[in-house]
Amino acid sequence: MDKKIKVLVWVMVLGVCTMVYGKGKVSEPGYLGTVVSANKDGKGVVVMTVERNSPAKTAGLETNDVIYMINNKTLDGVESFREIMSKATAGQKIIIKFIRAGATKDIKNAYSKTVVLSEVPISILKQKAKDRLGLSLKEKAEQAMQEEKYSEAIPLFQRWLEAEPQDKNSWYNLACSYGMVGQKEKALEAWENSVDAGFDYIDLPLKDSSFKSLWGEERFKKAYARCLKMQGGDTIANCKRHTAEMVSLGTYIVLLPPDYGKTKKSYPLCLILHGSGSTEIGHGKLADIIGREGVIYVVPRYPYAHTDIFFNSKKEGWTAWPPFDIKGDSVFRALDSLNVEWILKCAEEAKKNYRISGDKVFILGHSQGAISSNLCAIFHPERVKSYFAYAGELHRNYLKEENFKRAKESGIKAYLVHGTEDKTIDSSEARKVADVMSKSGVKYELKFFKAPHIFTDEVLEYAKEWVRKEVFGK
Repeated sequence: MDKKIKVLVWVMVLGVCTMVYGKGKVSEPGYLGTVVSANKDGKGVVVMTVERNSPAKTAGLETNDVIYMINNKTLDGVESFREIMSKATAGQKIIIKFIRAGATKDIKNAYSKTVVLSEVPISILKQKAKDRLGLSLKEKAEQAMQEEKYSEAIPLFQRWLEAEPQDKNSWYNLACSYGMVGQKEKALEAWENSVDAGFDYIDLPLKDSSFKSLWGEERFKKAYARCLKMQGGDTIANCKRHTAEMVSLGTYIVLLPPDYGKTKKSYPLCLILHGSGSTEIGHGKLADIIGREGVIYVVPRYPYAHTDIFFNSKKEGWTAWPPFDIKGDSVFRALDSLNVEWILKCAEEAKKNYRISGDKVFILGHSQGAISSNLCAIFHPERVKSYFAYAGELHRNYLKEENFKRAKESGIKAYLVHGTEDKTIDSSEARKVADVMSKSGVKYELKFFKAPHIFTDEVLEYAKEWVRKEVFGK
């Protein structure tokens, strides 16, 4: 047997780890839980992020700390940090010396912390494997389509559909891609295949601009009629759909701090707004992650059933948008206004029944909820103190300076947060909102993370920071 020790170095996103294979035993890689970058003066490394529940977090490291020494070895940049950490193993104790921005700039007065490295979390190992394996053909095709590279998307969808011929949505996207490059016959064929595979978004083809060239084609109409029949749809000649406000009842949950029944003090109110297809329970669990101490959370349920979630997964899912087709900017604005009124009504109801301090609320919104957060700032800025909008956007009709005039006057502080790997809502949408806020003079912070559409540990940590700074004023 070869007695030589073989060393495999993994350069991880959240630390640099080493797995050492030896005779009869394996040492697990050491995990610190930080992302670092080069310091401007070339000495040490700057801590960019500290992962939740990581050894670095336990030891008290914070963002913008500058690590100068590890185990009495001076760091002269990121490479030396990697070299030292590449030899570290789980369970090992390392001594980190660092200085904190605003506390001291003299290395002689640096903090010294002993950190016990842990094993690499399973979630990071899974992400590492995903990064190594790469995107599927479908994901690559959807990414190319999102970037409007339709000629690149077409062969990727074709290859994917050879393996998954019943993927109705990929057939539809292939039809869209063909339509965008002017290949009408192939677009019609892909559309027919989508219907045969069970396509059920019956309103989408009639308002999708990439299908515009197909609307007058007999093949399109026949396939659409078949789609309606398969989904139980029906039509009546010469009918016009209208919308009108209706009165109904909705539901919301209230999450109280652990000491609520032991004191008589009042607490700030934070609304959590869930994404489309989620529930008040699903997103209400964010309160447990961010921290229930010192704040009352109210989580409204959006008013409409998400039909895809109900029918396809047999689970609950709720959305701000009705299942019937709606048209016209005035109707959408009325719908947006009603949703905002409902959200803030939940806050008013909670104030009647619980000890809530202050006249203004804080809002944490995700996706659809982030859109509503922005709309609350537009429609009722006098009732919002600060909000955290993750993975959101705004319709172009709202991206005007005059819409944010009252938000500026009310002193709202917005946190616009987005993932650079978001395939649902492009990160450029956050910049659009930030640009109009900048022109309007609204106070905001814009931050991007290497994250998809869902919450990651980094995003959650930043949300906790928002709670500390804005909700608690620390």
